[in-house]
Amino acid sequence: MADKTRRLYMACAFAVTLLFSLGNTTQGTLLTEFAEHYGIGTLPQSFISAAASFGMAASLLLLLSGLIRITKNALFVVAVAMLGGALGLIGTMPAFPVFIALYALLGVSFGFIDAIGSSLIADVSAPDTVGRNMGMLHAFYGIGGILGPLLIRATASFAAGSGKGGAGAAAFLLSAFGSALFVFNLYTYRSVRRDLPAAVKYPERPRAAGLSAFLRSGAVPLLLICGLNGVYINIITFRTAQYVTVEFGSSVLGALAVSTFWAGTVISRFTIPRMRLNFRAYLVGSLLGAGALTALGVLLGSAYSAIAAVFLAGLISGAVTPLCMGELCMMVPENTLLGSVSALLSQYVVSLTGTLLAGALTPNDMLGAGLYFAAGYSALGAIAGAFYKKNVG
Repeated sequence: MADKTRRLYMACAFAVTLLFSLGNTTQGTLLTEFAEHYGIGTLPQSFISAAASFGMAASLLLLLSGLIRITKNALFVVAVAMLGGALGLIGTMPAFPVFIALYALLGVSFGFIDAIGSSLIADVSAPDTVGRNMGMLHAFYGIGGILGPLLIRATASFAAGSGKGGAGAAAFLLSAFGSALFVFNLYTYRSVRRDLPAAVKYPERPRAAGLSAFLRSGAVPLLLICGLNGVYINIITFRTAQYVTVEFGSSVLGALAVSTFWAGTVISRFTIPRMRLNFRAYLVGSLLGAGALTALGVLLGSAYSAIAAVFLAGLISGAVTPLCMGELCMMVPENTLLGSVSALLSQYVVSLTGTLLAGALTPNDMLGAGLYFAAGYSALGAIAGAFYKKNVG
């Protein structure tokens, strides 16, 4: 593959992942506005994140079934259009059941973008650069996590000050970004498609028949880690802003808390894949450390301790998911979509069930309890990491 094509493909994947992250941060950053607009408590609030996770899982099951008969490239472009459209409709703040359905549709677009983007990065990377490039891809998700709460909060505050719906205005802004990115991706795909190798243009479709051998190759602990670390990140993103905003009376500090978590995560994803670390030791140590820091941030009882704790947690554990996904993709180099889909399916299913459980058991007047659940999930991921053994056969 020509260097120009490789660079364009990576640029598209990075830019779309950034938008995906910006859209996903609306769940947590605008949660207070959503709750006030619809008059809902903590359990119905968790339906928003659960709906997105449900849509993500549904999209991955479609990919795994092989029922979709268009190439990865074309589906990637379609998913970008779907993302922008769903955000625009969410901005209208429709009736709550429709709102939840739109978040599920948004989740479908997220799932396609996440799986295909990771697969394409693995396809165009040399084996010894997969981990590094996967870390860069997921770092752009983290950059969206940094910018998203600040951008969304600023937009919502400005719109509310002008007498307009703040949450809706933020969603409309992201929808406009999505439309521009759709045009960029469509142009790029058309300009480079003749230069693509057959393996990228027409990948083998993941099927259940090859799943058994994949699982026997040492994938199970990594899949468990992807799921448990996924629900940890989901709760941190979903609950931290609300916890700090409500408990300490500052929406600015609430948005800052989520941004600092993603700042630590981005640093981790750019740096840790370049280090020579024992993979299993890193998984166990970083996940245990992240869980302990998260719990400590709530125990200390201040907004600033919570902000510092989630920053350090992201700093040590941010590279876990991209490194696991890179390892899973390289277990099936002839069909990288199987590796990425399996990792993300585990992540989304656990996020769906884990977020609902945390929401159901978190009292309305003790929002910090949700972060204790996040700490527990991270600790369980560390236990799964202890059982990982690289298959060298």
